[in-house]
Amino acid sequence: MDDRIFWISLIISVVSGLIIGIIVGLFLPLTAGVFITALIGAFLGMIIGIIIGTILKLKNSQSKKDKYKL
Repeated sequence: MDDRIFWISLIISVVSGLIIGIIVGLFLPLTAGVFITALIGAFLGMIIGIIIGTILKLKNSQSKKDKYKL
């Protein structure tokens, strides 16, 4: 379960970084600023992915607790 959340967050971070990098790359020439922007995008994507993964994990553990109550 934990491995899957890790890989999902990693994939989200890579994809979001690529998307932001491509969008910025279309409008600006490839410079250090573009590279930094892509890194920031990947970092933000990673944080968002971790938050989503944590929420999904909490929901799963909550549903397991509900099953045990019944």
